[in-house]
Amino acid sequence: MDWNWNPEWTNLVLNHLRENETLYLYLGSLLLYAYAVLKGSRLLLKVFKKVASLTRTGLDDKFLSAAEGPLKLLLLTVGAWFLSKFFRLEVGWLSHLPRLGLTVALFWFLYNLAQFLKEGALRFARRTGRDNAEHVAEFVVKVVRFAVLFVGLSLLLQQFGINVTALLASLGIGGLAVALAAKDTLSNIFGGITIIADNPFAKGDWVLIDGKYEGIVESIGLRSTRLRTFEESLLTIPNSLVVNSAIENFSRRGVRRVTFHLQLAKDAPVEKVLRLAERLREYLKNDPSVAKHKSILAYLDRVGEHSYDLFLYFFANTADWEKWLALKERWISDFVKMVEEEGLRLAYPVTEVILNKPLPKNNKKVLN
Repeated sequence: MDWNWNPEWTNLVLNHLRENETLYLYLGSLLLYAYAVLKGSRLLLKVFKKVASLTRTGLDDKFLSAAEGPLKLLLLTVGAWFLSKFFRLEVGWLSHLPRLGLTVALFWFLYNLAQFLKEGALRFARRTGRDNAEHVAEFVVKVVRFAVLFVGLSLLLQQFGINVTALLASLGIGGLAVALAAKDTLSNIFGGITIIADNPFAKGDWVLIDGKYEGIVESIGLRSTRLRTFEESLLTIPNSLVVNSAIENFSRRGVRRVTFHLQLAKDAPVEKVLRLAERLREYLKNDPSVAKHKSILAYLDRVGEHSYDLFLYFFANTADWEKWLALKERWISDFVKMVEEEGLRLAYPVTEVILNKPLPKNNKKVLN
């Protein structure tokens, strides 16, 4: 293949540049202007932030942080419009740039500013004594941002002469589908508001929803609640389903029940067994890890075929599963030590074999 430059190509390129000279001058000027805006705004923001750091309030710092991106966008769009007028470019959509830039910049600024509502909502929720203060704050931010996006998008469509209401009405069957989808969305949003208001659970709680959805709460969103199951999968449940279901919150029990039988060999006097039961009761009553406001039971419960069975029933001062297991390990270890100290021993399964004939005197072969 011959890659030699054809002189005609040079003429074509030069003709193209001459015909579109204004456009290329505009694009070049726009690039230089954009560079100047980005560099200049960065320097100005540094100065403003330094001044803001000298004030006692932190509101001006947050305001500047929220306005940084939107301000750059506004300057770029307005500059692009002025340059189009300067070079007399007759492009229809360029005339909308100032309004579009102002609309997008304004709602971008409000969207960023919504994040700073979290601190105020967090303080208010904590002041009211809610243990889900963080969830309340996050939910407020999500609702505000959703509203900002919805209103901003509607205004942008109107900038192009599109009537949102008329658009939905003209969709016919499609409009019905949109309405049904909107109904489900609103149902989930109001479900989220109900969850935040009723506070049946908070982030990190172990819950069982509708008798079949079990796990640790990871987040409560506008549309759904997310659980991390014990198999480490992520379970997403619509908020409308959550609010209409029975919710069991294991983390809010405050305590966790411990119950089991201690089986003792039957070859010991029953007095020793009763003395051990009394000692177990005293041990549990003096243990700070045992809930004192709940029942503490340690009694001889039944006499089995080969054992005395002590029944122990009490509550641990924790709802955390791992801590509960660690406490159970310590308690069982201490119980076994007390059994040994009382001269008792644990019962083991016994199998009684009845022989119709006595074993022969030379029974080694029989036993082997």
